[in-house]
Amino acid sequence: MTVKMPRLDNTKKSYSSRKAIPVEVLEAYRHTYGLKGWEERLTLPSGLPRYEAIRRHKEWLVEIETRIAKLRAAAKGEAQPLTRTEALALAGRWYAWFIEHHQKDLRLPSHWRELSETLVWNVIHDEA
Repeated sequence: MTVKMPRLDNTKKSYSSRKAIPVEVLEAYRHTYGLKGWEERLTLPSGLPRYEAIRRHKEWLVEIETRIAKLRAAAKGEAQPLTRTEALALAGRWYAWFIEHHQKDLRLPSHWRELSETLVWNVIHDEA
């Protein structure tokens, strides 16, 4: 099976790209993201340097692919992927919660260092 990747076209007026939304998630995508047709479109000004247009195109494509993956996962009842921004936001919320719950805990720095090592080696290490 051949998979066609959206390409970035360059005309005199603009850079452009299109990404078709898969049929199995099209209705959910339309409802969630307000899409009118069957594809997402990207248009960038032609005055951008080529490297900047490519960077923005890749960011746009990752966003669209993540949206599609989220809708597929939701339909199957599976865990949904996070974008980098969403992961950072989640980490920030967790950090705020953690600080709120441990702000008045006056233990020695050695306790927190040991807790940090436990987190790194027993929790994060297996996932990395």
